[in-house]
Amino acid sequence: MYVSVDELIAYLGAETQDDRELLADIAARAQAAVEAYTHRSFEAQAGVRRVNPQAIMKDIIGEVIELPDDAVQIASVTVDGVSVPFRTLPADPPYYAVFAPSFYATDDSVIEISGTWGFSETPPADIRQATLRLAAYFYRLRDAQMFDAAGLPDIGMLTVAKGLPADVQAILDNYRRL
Repeated sequence: MYVSVDELIAYLGAETQDDRELLADIAARAQAAVEAYTHRSFEAQAGVRRVNPQAIMKDIIGEVIELPDDAVQIASVTVDGVSVPFRTLPADPPYYAVFAPSFYATDDSVIEISGTWGFSETPPADIRQATLRLAAYFYRLRDAQMFDAAGLPDIGMLTVAKGLPADVQAILDNYRRL
């Protein structure tokens, strides 16, 4: 989790101690919203990804394989079960592709890349802040309807904007994978 329930309680104030289960659910929804908006995961997980051979970009001296997700570390690249040499692109994580100087893949080849997948090992501080802010926003809207409402300040009615709060969106725009 990008933020803990205790962090969210501290951010909201002590009166929310009775809502721990609700806050855990809201923190998870805020994290999912951050990942959906940015098209990224900010916690690394080891695993294997398969790559479609038709998505490989051929180069005169090798082939560039675009990764299906960001990677913090790439352990191996195999084509039809045979390990091939590679180098990551860019040189420092997060990686978005690997360059394989010499291998041959057909449209039926099975290309597997083993590594640690995610933008970073742990979420950057501003991603944690955006998630915390978004979770607090979701919590405060738990009884409100999620559409734009006209405001009448004289009677205490406020405007509730649809979508992400502007400050959260400004942070997340810096990490959005297009």
